[in-house]
Amino acid sequence: MEARGEYRDKGMEEVCRTPFAERVARWPWILDKRVRNRYLTKDEEEAYLAQLVCLKCGKPCGGSCEG
Repeated sequence: MEARGEYRDKGMEEVCRTPFAERVARWPWILDKRVRNRYLTKDEEEAYLAQLVCLKCGKPCGGSCEG
């Protein structure tokens, strides 16, 4: 069981050391909202969410549009 924990720690270390753009290109599942907070820093997550396009207005408004 100890070896499994060490393997997981090395994997997390590799993910954390990889730059954001390379991380997304290599592991696109990182942007999934269910695991995003585990693998992205708060700044990276905010930058990613800021570039998402609103379905109502078609602009990156962050959900603050009026219909």
